[in-house]
Amino acid sequence: MAEEIVDKGYFIGVTGQILHSTRVQNIVDRISVDSILTETDSPYLGVDDRNTPLMVQKVVEKIADLKNLSSGEVAKITSENSTEFFSGKAT
Repeated sequence: MAEEIVDKGYFIGVTGQILHSTRVQNIVDRISVDSILTETDSPYLGVDDRNTPLMVQKVVEKIADLKNLSSGEVAKITSENSTEFFSGKAT
C-alpha cells in the first residue's frame, strides 16, 4: 500500500516506530527517501515512554542505515521534502 501512496505523489511520514518495528522498517526499505517525511509523533511512540522532537535525529539515522546513506544525506533530502510539502507544491 505504501508504494501506491508514493506512486500517487504523496509523502509517507516516518516516526520513532522505525526504531523498533520491522513492519515500518520494511515499508521504508521499499520506498524512496524522496518520498519520506520524518516526524516524532511526539509525545507518543517514544523510547522508554519519552518522546521529543530530538527523536527525529534517531529516525533519520535509522533511515540512513536502511538506505545505506549518510545521516546528512537523509536529513537533507527529508528537509527538502518537508519544504516541498509545506510550500503547498506537493500533490
